[in-house]
Amino acid sequence: MAFKVRPRRNGKFQATVEAPGFPPVSGTFPDEGSARSWAIATHTTVLSGGFLPLKPKARALVKVVLAEYEKCELPAQASEMSSRSRIKTLTRLLGDLTLADLTVETLEAFKCIRMGTVHGPARGGKPDQPRETRYRLKGRAKRLVEAGEKEKSTVSSQSCRHEVMLLQRAVRWWSYKHGLALEKRGHPLFDVKLPAKSLPRERRFEVGEEARLFAAIDDDKTLLGRAVTLLLESGMRRSELAGAARWENLVIDDDYAVLWLPETKHPDPTVANGRFVALSPRAVAVLRELGIKQEGLILPIKPDSLTQSFGRARERAGIKGLRLQDTRREAASRKAEEGWSLPMTQAFTGHKDPRVLAGVYLRLRATMLSRRMHVKRPTDRASQDAWD
Repeated sequence: MAFKVRPRRNGKFQATVEAPGFPPVSGTFPDEGSARSWAIATHTTVLSGGFLPLKPKARALVKVVLAEYEKCELPAQASEMSSRSRIKTLTRLLGDLTLADLTVETLEAFKCIRMGTVHGPARGGKPDQPRETRYRLKGRAKRLVEAGEKEKSTVSSQSCRHEVMLLQRAVRWWSYKHGLALEKRGHPLFDVKLPAKSLPRERRFEVGEEARLFAAIDDDKTLLGRAVTLLLESGMRRSELAGAARWENLVIDDDYAVLWLPETKHPDPTVANGRFVALSPRAVAVLRELGIKQEGLILPIKPDSLTQSFGRARERAGIKGLRLQDTRREAASRKAEEGWSLPMTQAFTGHKDPRVLAGVYLRLRATMLSRRMHVKRPTDRASQDAWD
């Protein structure tokens, strides 16, 4: 990396700063001292990891970057469907901006639009203060907010966090592909404060809710009823049951039953690229009711359709706050309440990180723990050993 200052024919001086992998940055000044001062300051900024303005790469549109990332990277990701939906949102709101336009003000405006706060909280004030006292956004950020005021729906801070992180991944991938190190050069996108994480969900089936849900489904022998039963009995993810579970991968013996999932979110490294799912006798009975076949999908339904059907049944049952994904938490928590160890429960659910299982999915009821504490233990030594 180096900089140089040279005189021009019109009597002015041109300063140029060059860095490996970046187009040269130059400026013209009326005297040599100003040119040298600018070159030294820019050179120091680059050495310290500051952002170096890029031309013409900085004029690449965000929608072009996202489209290229979607085409090349998304097909190999487990979160392809949800990421495509987020890319549509990012393209609609930020697609016509260039990478150089992704300033702190623009990104803050985007977060305010998505979370419904529009202009954001006033500096040193509260969100409900009049518009005049809030941020004075200018230029592209102001136009972005004006366009975003037409947005009819808002999302939680966790959803907005996922969108910003997706934008960061796409720009990072694109910049390295084209020989640019935007993240190392301090691009504002990688310094923006991410929205806060949402608290982990605690929701489980309350007393009587499971019966009310199956009553609203009309009969647990319908496709939706059997799907919910399989989710509760196996702890599988929605995408695993409705998209990856196949008849040819089912093994049923006299004293066990397992299902091989070749495609799963976190593959087991000890068994190639998938994992085995342990099936209970009730799950096997449901599979027999479906009619065991030689091949094909066990549940011929799209994951989104399964979620929508579950939501309609939940509304008919008058249950609030319950999601289809909560059946996975219910299944894991029931196994833990039955006395399964954490490694056993982790193998049951297929979690790669036991901290996620313990921190997000295991929600043991205090009433169950109290009942176990009130069970009378034997008093003699032999019976205690047998009890333990």
